[in-house]
Amino acid sequence: MAQAIRAEVQDFEYLLGPKVSVVVEGGGQVSLAALKADVRLLAVGDGLWSVQVGRGAEEICDAGRAVAVTVETLARLAAIGPEARAGDLVVESPHPASP
Repeated sequence: MAQAIRAEVQDFEYLLGPKVSVVVEGGGQVSLAALKADVRLLAVGDGLWSVQVGRGAEEICDAGRAVAVTVETLARLAAIGPEARAGDLVVESPHPASP
């Protein structure tokens, strides 16, 4: 997962601030839940990942979508500049509101 994300952001990673962080937790013995992250990915089983941008709602999705959401978020942060963090983004809910 981490390698896939790195490969996708290599062209613009230099535009990201030094404190931008992505936490990828595969469910091992050491929990990374206490770490603050701009994007948090947590393996939830059966090839699914929980993806949370900043303090936004989590989205459960497959690995491909998890990478895409992460890369899109990092691209948006890079476009804002090196001071940008996930809290600066307006995050749309993965589940549209009911009328």
